[in-house]
Amino acid sequence: MFKINCLKSGLITGTIIMSLVFSVPGFSATVSIDSQTVAVEASEVQVPVSIALSPGDNVSGLNMSISFISTGLVFKEVKAGSASIAANKTLSSGTPSNGVVNLVIYSMDSNLIQDGALANLSFEIPAGFSDGQTFDIAITDCVLSDSSAKRVAVSNKNGSITITNTSDNSGGSSDSGKDKDGSGGCFISSLK
Repeated sequence: MFKINCLKSGLITGTIIMSLVFSVPGFSATVSIDSQTVAVEASEVQVPVSIALSPGDNVSGLNMSISFISTGLVFKEVKAGSASIAANKTLSSGTPSNGVVNLVIYSMDSNLIQDGALANLSFEIPAGFSDGQTFDIAITDCVLSDSSAKRVAVSNKNGSITITNTSDNSGGSSDSGKDKDGSGGCFISSLK
């Protein structure tokens, strides 16, 4: 009888502990700006803003501010990303000052947002920038809420746009059979 009661007690205690562990929401969702590398010749770049949820996170809406150096990038527009569209959310944006974009993703329903792209920012890259130049894009404020308008813990991951010179990486065939660095290589110039 004593062994059975100990076993029952152990199972009940284990069950309670397990339900506490798995019912506690995750540490936090992560909202990130996906870094992009673009060619010097590029005139425009799309920058996704994504969300990755922890187990137990229920996100129904959000409000965020994104900042960037306006002397290097020109904000063009923002479009809803796949995660916002799938949850039937509305995206509203505003530019209260140069170098700042505010985003609000919401709806009157309680549909939950899943992992994926929340929005896609479009920037114009003015001519004259050089290889290796980087423009930081930062989330300066981000508030997530669940379907009851309660705040959900969030961490932010900033991103950047890096300009690269792709004209040196043209590849192709070579009569000498050597790579651009002179090390040799295999090239197929044509198939007949």
